[in-house]
Amino acid sequence: MPDVTFLSKIRRLRDMPRYLRTALAVLAGLVVAHGVVFGIEFIGHAVLSGAYLFVAPVVAYLLAAFLGVWVAIRLDRHHALGVALAIVVVLLALALANLAAFPHPMWFSPAAAVALAAGGWAAWECGADR
Repeated sequence: MPDVTFLSKIRRLRDMPRYLRTALAVLAGLVVAHGVVFGIEFIGHAVLSGAYLFVAPVVAYLLAAFLGVWVAIRLDRHHALGVALAIVVVLLALALANLAAFPHPMWFSPAAAVALAAGGWAAWECGADR
C-alpha cells in the first residue's frame, strides 16, 4: 500500500490541469465570500436595527470580495486577474439581485458597488504576483 502523505496530495493539486485549478479556485473563493456575507449579515441582523441595518451588507460585500478574491488568487496565481474579476462579477450580480428583491436606501447601491470593487482590487493588489 503506497504511503499517501499530505505533501504528496499538495503536489497532486499543483499538477492538475490549469483550467480545473482555476475553476476550483473561483469556486473556493465564492464559497468563502458566501460564508463571509452570511456571517456578517447574520450578526448584523441580530445586533443592528433601523438605518444601520444596511451598513452590515456593505461591510459584508467589502470583506467578502477581499477574502474571496484573496483565497482564489492564493489557489491560482497564474490567472490572478481572471479569478478576481470572476468573483467580483458574480458578487455584483448577487448584489443586484438583492437590490431588486426589496427597497434599499439611495446610498446603498453605489456603496455596495464601491465596496465590491475596492475589496476585489485590494485583494488582487495583496495577492497577485508581479
